[in-house]
Amino acid sequence: MSQRKRFTRVEMARVLMERNQYKERLMELQEAVRWTEMIRASREHPEVIQTQKKKSSVWGFFNHLVYGDPEPATAYEPTEKKSSVI
Repeated sequence: MSQRKRFTRVEMARVLMERNQYKERLMELQEAVRWTEMIRASREHPEVIQTQKKKSSVWGFFNHLVYGDPEPATAYEPTEKKSSVI
């Protein structure tokens, strides 16, 4: 039976940390590539962007129905307190 090299906890932790850093960098690069492709596509085909804006306006309409008008916090100032008497 051959002897397998054993690693210490510190060595394994270092290897795992390095692997996680490489994975994180890979995901960042993939996101950058997607972003670049999206920008390139929007320059080459601006009509697609117009279609997406129309779709987003539909979503905005439904968000308006569900969540109401987004108002700034300073816009609401109660003038008087109403007390409910039963």
